[in-house]
Amino acid sequence: MDERIRMFLFLTFIVSKTNEMSVYTRIQNPEILPVVAVPKLLSIMDVRFEDGYQNGASVSITSGRTHNLTCSVQDARPPAELEWDVPEEVQIRLDDQYNAVHGEAYTSKRVVSVNPSREDDGKILRCMASHRELDSGLQMFIRLDVQVSPTNLRITASDLMTIDEAGTRSVMVFEDLTTSFNCKSVGSRPKAVISWIIGSDYDLGRTTSTSTTNEADQGLRDTQSTLQLIPKRWHHKQLLRCVAYAGMNQRQTEVRVIVYDVKMTTPDDLRDGIETNVSCRAVNGYPAPLIHWYIGSRNVTHDSSLKASMNVDDSYDAESTLNLNPNRFYHVLPVVGENITLACIYTPPSTSRLLSWQDENGNILAIDKCQGVGCSNELNVPDVSKYSLRADSSSGNLTIRDLTLDDSGRYQCLVGTFSDAASDAIDLKVVLSAEPRLLSITDGRTETGYKNGESVSITSGRTHNLTCSVQDARPPAKLEWHIPEEVQVQLKDQYNAVHGDAYTSRRVVSVTPSRDDDGKVFRCVASHRELDNELQIFIQLDVQVPPNDLQLTAYGSIAINVTETRSVNVFEDSATSFTCNSVGSRPKAVISWIIGSDDDLGSTTSTSTTNEADQSLRDTKSILQLIPRRRHHNKLLRCVAHAGINQSHTEVRVIVFGPPDSPYLSGMGWLQDGVSSNMTCTSNNGYPAPTFQWYLGSKNVTKDSNTESSRNIDHRLDAMSVLNFTPTVDEDDSPAIVDYSVRRVYIGHHNVDAMLTCISESRPLASITWFLNGKELINGTRHHIHHSHPQEDTLSWFIITSVRSSSYLSNTSVTVSAEQPYDITCEAYGARPPSLLEWRIPDDVTVVRQDQSDVVRGKSYVSQNTVTITPSRNDQGKNLGCVASHPKLQNDLQRSVQLNVQATPSFLSITDDKSEDGYKNGSSVSIISGRTHNLTCSVRDAKPPAKLKWLIPEEVQARLEDQYNAVYGDAYTSRRVVSVTPCRDDDGKIFRCLASHRELYNELQMFIHLDVQVPPSDLRLTAYVSIATSPTETKSVIVFEHSATSFTCKSVGSRPSAVISWIIGSDDDLGSMTYTSTNNLADPGLRDTTSNLQLIPKRRHHNQFLRCVADTGMNQLQTEVRVIVHDYPVIVDYSVRRVSSGQKSVDAILTCTSDSRPLASITWFSNGAEINNSNRHQIHHSLLQEDTLRSSNLDISNISAEDDGNYTCSAETRLGNDSATITLSYSGCQRLEHIRATRDETPIEVDECQESTELAMRRRTTEFADLLHEEP
Repeated sequence: MDERIRMFLFLTFIVSKTNEMSVYTRIQNPEILPVVAVPKLLSIMDVRFEDGYQNGASVSITSGRTHNLTCSVQDARPPAELEWDVPEEVQIRLDDQYNAVHGEAYTSKRVVSVNPSREDDGKILRCMASHRELDSGLQMFIRLDVQVSPTNLRITASDLMTIDEAGTRSVMVFEDLTTSFNCKSVGSRPKAVISWIIGSDYDLGRTTSTSTTNEADQGLRDTQSTLQLIPKRWHHKQLLRCVAYAGMNQRQTEVRVIVYDVKMTTPDDLRDGIETNVSCRAVNGYPAPLIHWYIGSRNVTHDSSLKASMNVDDSYDAESTLNLNPNRFYHVLPVVGENITLACIYTPPSTSRLLSWQDENGNILAIDKCQGVGCSNELNVPDVSKYSLRADSSSGNLTIRDLTLDDSGRYQCLVGTFSDAASDAIDLKVVLSAEPRLLSITDGRTETGYKNGESVSITSGRTHNLTCSVQDARPPAKLEWHIPEEVQVQLKDQYNAVHGDAYTSRRVVSVTPSRDDDGKVFRCVASHRELDNELQIFIQLDVQVPPNDLQLTAYGSIAINVTETRSVNVFEDSATSFTCNSVGSRPKAVISWIIGSDDDLGSTTSTSTTNEADQSLRDTKSILQLIPRRRHHNKLLRCVAHAGINQSHTEVRVIVFGPPDSPYLSGMGWLQDGVSSNMTCTSNNGYPAPTFQWYLGSKNVTKDSNTESSRNIDHRLDAMSVLNFTPTVDEDDSPAIVDYSVRRVYIGHHNVDAMLTCISESRPLASITWFLNGKELINGTRHHIHHSHPQEDTLSWFIITSVRSSSYLSNTSVTVSAEQPYDITCEAYGARPPSLLEWRIPDDVTVVRQDQSDVVRGKSYVSQNTVTITPSRNDQGKNLGCVASHPKLQNDLQRSVQLNVQATPSFLSITDDKSEDGYKNGSSVSIISGRTHNLTCSVRDAKPPAKLKWLIPEEVQARLEDQYNAVYGDAYTSRRVVSVTPCRDDDGKIFRCLASHRELYNELQMFIHLDVQVPPSDLRLTAYVSIATSPTETKSVIVFEHSATSFTCKSVGSRPSAVISWIIGSDDDLGSMTYTSTNNLADPGLRDTTSNLQLIPKRRHHNQFLRCVADTGMNQLQTEVRVIVHDYPVIVDYSVRRVSSGQKSVDAILTCTSDSRPLASITWFSNGAEINNSNRHQIHHSLLQEDTLRSSNLDISNISAEDDGNYTCSAETRLGNDSATITLSYSGCQRLEHIRATRDETPIEVDECQESTELAMRRRTTEFADLLHEEP
């Protein structure tokens, strides 16, 4: 073969390219600061005084509440060193100093957190700053003013207080009738200042306050305030609040005032004998008020009508009208055979008078003469069998016995004294006896009466009035009720009323029935002397039983919030089943459903069964298949049960979970290579808040994004996610061979096909050409080239097939077992002299090299170089290369093989969506009670796939999914998922995963512990002041600027303990906070956490939401209240202008504008005297566009020298006042001037007119009432 060298390389190994990542950190050299500088401006500050306290100032803090004090020093180079000098007995936590560069120097701060006790009052805290440029350190100090919040605040009333099921206290009072209330603040320092408020009314009546030493602690004060309240109609159902201000602390208590209003309306012109109506109205009663009428001591209720109706407050208003025919003498109906007394009453009383009665013919019927002290009577009655007289110093009453028709006529009473005389008469018409008729039984629901034997529906346990009445009797009939003894009743006295020329008689029975009284008969009987047989009528009781319970359940869990409102989470357009169960009613309940104003909700089914506890009652169940719509979100779904005359309802708030609107991207139009950019993805109207995942290609870059969400007017959530990234363009466009391989395919008998694969990566796509021994290959009978494009646009595959290929091809692979030794030999044939063989093996592959051997075969050498490798799993895909060199070769020959490492499974792990890298063996995995959580067991690098098995405690609710296997590289990764829905009792349970494989002697296994977390069952946000709820369910609270207000947030029943944080708007540095955590009373395995925030309201906090956020492990819950900040008034603008109103007259218009919340009232004064509207002075008020600005104009017509003086506008609210004063001098100048004073006391300059008009503005003075120390 002459000089030709034939060399064949036999190699088996796979080279896998590992992606190497280099991390570069750019370190920027800090700018060199200037030379050394001495520190200055040492200060002590807190959140209330950001500008710092004066040296030696007192700092007010609350006993037992942590308060942060910051010592700060500025303008030092290098940083100064700060130290706090604090008495040892004071409980503190000292933070590390931190230094920040501001401009060309350092500002250093050090915070001390003080938790004072009562005994720390007056203690001194000193801060010292040292620096190498200072001979002696800077220092300043403050004194602690430790205030003690009242330990208790009690409110009592002269009338009885009641407490309802919700714990709300209420007291019943009467309109315009003074009621006394006492409020006592116990144990505070300083003494409390107590104020009263009801609704928005602060001017309630006379108050007195006293302060005494607390008996238990002589260092504290008790304060008592007494309010004499005159209740008004607008006070009804308002909360009367007692607010105690003890320095920077505030506490309040309250009672709901129920105002009864009883008004009687009578005509102004009552006349004797003229029929008229008198009305009496009583409002806000429960049950409905009953109104009785009396004339003197006589009950005349029978002559009245009564109507009752329910008002908007679910109480009753009642109005009664009395039909009255007034007579100077008492009006009665004389009946034959009856006795009658005629009354004669005179004023003033007299002990010396003559009284006589006579008939219409002048016949004397009786005379009484009264003389001297004691009125010694001289009585003369001619016919004592017919008449009798009873008289005293003010009356004389004549009784006529056994009336007959002849006794009809006019009877006159005459009274005479030594100085005067008077007389009056009464017409008496004696009528015959008449039998009664029209016997009836009525109640408030039927005025015409029930038919004889009819059923009357009443409710078990509720009192119901039945009235038996009979008409047209003379004298009155006698009424009796015949009632079964076992029925609980109260029988009222009979009352008789004259209607026309006969009596109508009524008798009321009040029935309080039990369930067993159903069907009982009530009979009313009327007897009269003219009746041979008694009249009678009866009714039967239809005793209805309202449901004793109405239970509303849902297919999903129902939660209860702070305000006791129940809510359920459903999914939009996904049918959800609701069940309403009415328990124990008679008759059976008819159930209807409504949500918002929508009563067409979907399909319903109803069933009725016998109540198990009481066979006479019925249970009714209604099932609603609701298809939740977006419009149903945050609406109340009501179940209403009608059981005869009774109705009850229950409700649950529906929270509709639903997908958001389609997302849209913005910010793509400004992308530039290498320039950091923000891209925004927005998705609205989701519930809960939409979440975002960002991908660049297949890479998840969500970690580089920030997501915010907000609640819209439909109570759904709008979300926006911003991704920050730096786009780049790949400048390396040259193609690279990234993979190449060969595999053999047996097609039958002794035929073998070879498939060669080549993969390139480039941009744009590369074209690939195949060569055999330097000659280009094209498609033919034995060679077929195929092109394909996978998903990545930079890769192409090319395959060539060759029949009966030899074994000596480069880039073959060898299959080996991990951790097992293998010999691989590189051979070269046909060389003279022998070729030199060299193995090129990666450094991390375990290898034993042997010496090369050269053997003569024929006329040439066969050279061999063998290596022994022990591959590891990490060697999968690595290249082993062999290089042959020879003097006759211009270029070395190279061959390589890739390692295909067959390995037992490795990297057994348990993961979830929170831990992609897997948990450590024995780790705790946090999951939420009642929520399904997926755990994935995975094992890698197995060939063939390993078999995975979960071992789970039987009592745990879990769903096991099938195993799935995926090829990654040249091995399998297997996964098996278990879906766990844990309960609270599953905490600490062990989940174990096992992997088995034919190459394993023992199974791989690992385990985790369940950390079952329980989200709070409720999160309640309360305030020291009352929280109001708007029709849109938004809660709000009114606070006062710079006046500390206490808020409490309580997380109920969580595991682990909640960590509570506060935020208002974008401000999360709100003030001092304290935390306590206790065992939940209902479940000792859970924790209740309470956080108290002492908020110092600022003007910037107005109309912001104060949010309480509770983080319990992996759960988060929040609640919020809108803060309405009331602030003191400030005069923000004041001016004057002159207006010509005639040939020689000039008017002056003074304008004053105040800014406050609530709006201030503005009053004008001249030289200290208040100005009211008059012929020359007109005051006009107006509101500007902003809801806090009020403007007032004082118009002075035809001004003259008499108008000289100081004009002051005063803006005042209950928080304080502000004023501005203008001094006006006039000397007849007719030029028009407009001068506007500025807040810096510098008037705008104007030219003086010839008449020396002087108009000077004087800086306004300010007087602020200290809300914390003065009563409004």
